[in-house]
Amino acid sequence: MKDRDTYDFTDLGLLGEAIPEQVWNITVRNASCDACPYSQTRPYGIAFERGNYTIEYDGQIRDNRLHATFDTPYRVRIFLPQGLDVRNPFLGAMSRDANVTEEIDGGLLIAWEETKLAECRFYDSTRELMLTTFGTLWVTVAIVLLVPHLIWWARGRRRR
Repeated sequence: MKDRDTYDFTDLGLLGEAIPEQVWNITVRNASCDACPYSQTRPYGIAFERGNYTIEYDGQIRDNRLHATFDTPYRVRIFLPQGLDVRNPFLGAMSRDANVTEEIDGGLLIAWEETKLAECRFYDSTRELMLTTFGTLWVTVAIVLLVPHLIWWARGRRRR
C-alpha cells in the first residue's frame, strides 16, 4: 500500500457496494518494521501511521475465487498451495497481466506488478479429472453416433 494510513477489508457486491470481509492474522509490514502497529477502526478496517506498507492477512475463500480491487495500482502476490491450479482456461481464470510461476514446494505464485484488479479463479485436481472424464465421455458419444451416419452417407454416395 503506497502512502496510506487506513485499509478496509471488503469485497464488491453485485451492485458494486463494499461488503465487509472477516479476516484474521493481520500483519502490517514496511521497510522499518516487520510487525508495524495498527489499530482496528471498524470491524473490517485498520489504521496505521501514513506510509508504504505490505499487509498480509488470512480470510475465508468462497467459490474458489480470490478478488482484490484497489484505488491505485499495487504489486499483488497470491500463493496457491500444492493441489490448486489456475492454468486450465476451461476451469480457471486470472485477470490481465498475471504471471504464474511454479514454486519449489509445488505451489503456484500468481503475481501482478502494477494492478488495480487482481482476480483468480482456481480449481483442484478433482475438478480437472471431472472435466477430462466428462469431455472423454462426450467425445465417445459423438463418435458412436457419428460413425454409423458417416458409413450410411458413404454407401449412399457409392450407389450413385
